[in-house]
Amino acid sequence: AAAAAAAAAAAAVASWWWYAAVMMLSMVGVNASPDVAAACTAAAADAAAAASVLRSGCDDMANEVAGRGIGCDSSSSEAAAEAAAAATTTTKFLMLGLDLPDTPLHLDAKSGATIIPQVPLSTLLQKYNGSTVHESLRSGSKTYRITKLPRYLVLNIKRFLKNNFFFEKNRTLVTFPLEIDLRDILPLSHLSADEPTRYRLVANVCHDGEPSGGTYKAHILRPSDEKWYEVHDLRVSEVMHQMVGLSESYVQLWERL
Repeated sequence: AAAAAAAAAAAAVASWWWYAAVMMLSMVGVNASPDVAAACTAAAADAAAAASVLRSGCDDMANEVAGRGIGCDSSSSEAAAEAAAAATTTTKFLMLGLDLPDTPLHLDAKSGATIIPQVPLSTLLQKYNGSTVHESLRSGSKTYRITKLPRYLVLNIKRFLKNNFFFEKNRTLVTFPLEIDLRDILPLSHLSADEPTRYRLVANVCHDGEPSGGTYKAHILRPSDEKWYEVHDLRVSEVMHQMVGLSESYVQLWERL
């Protein structure tokens, strides 16, 4: 890479000197004296010779590197593999953050109300399929993959966006079943075949109201009778399981089966 860069720089220098020589001759015109023309031609030839020497030196450097077994053809894939390995980090997680799509700005044509979109939970989990690229101003491009599954899986659906100018809430509804198999959603071929990947939802925390206020409530599964209960402050009431999926989920707790 260093040899190629140096050769490119030498070629650029030579090209510049040739261009300068031609411009000098054209500015002088047909009445240019033979001495001026000869001086320009000599300067361009010297630059070309210097570039040739520099290019030759770079070729020798490249040959020396190749003689050590680090040739461009063989090392390019090895260097890329080493760079990829160096950029891969394994981090333990308490919860997985899920990014919601941007809220649409258009209104419903009939009612004039803002359209509340829906997105499946399986779509949000594609963030961790190992191939979806995520751009960040701080950390650049990243991909994520789950290498080990926990007993309890905590999902954080990122609904709130706060900066120096505003604080807003994304009201997109996340649709989900009460049981999922991550093998049907993510590529988990690196896990052993007998490792359990099925989970069931046991708790669902949601937020109602405006982002600057509102209230939190939780849906809790009671394993003894397989019934769902809604907990809001000190009030506890039974709720149909169909209602759990209609809430603005914020944090979910999944238990491995």
